[in-house]
Amino acid sequence: MKKRVIFIVLAVLLLSGFFRPKTAHQQRVLSRIVVIRQEHQTIYTDPSKMSQIMNALRQPMQLTLAEMDPDTLSASTCQIILERTDGSRRVYHIRGERYIRRDEGAWKQAPPQALEPLISLLSQLPPDG
Repeated sequence: MKKRVIFIVLAVLLLSGFFRPKTAHQQRVLSRIVVIRQEHQTIYTDPSKMSQIMNALRQPMQLTLAEMDPDTLSASTCQIILERTDGSRRVYHIRGERYIRRDEGAWKQAPPQALEPLISLLSQLPPDG
């Protein structure tokens, strides 16, 4: 009896597409990255440059909740906007060299110089075209 129930459940899941792998049009593929720094906008569509930026964003950091509101600082700001082919977006906000947040989430504080590789890359990476 248990085997029959398990078989029926697996059959329903299989037929409903539960185990179906995503097709290329369903996957979220990065189409471009827009970087906005002090009112200057740079657009990256080159896969190599986008990969460099994504690798810098993915570097592990020991982030903690910010003890103060970084929006009150007069430090420089930067936005990194990831745009995907499915129309979705993710925005990273950087304030000064210590604070970062994703979309409208809480500000996180990074250790000193933790964001430096990302900030340096964005300063040195030439725009496309």
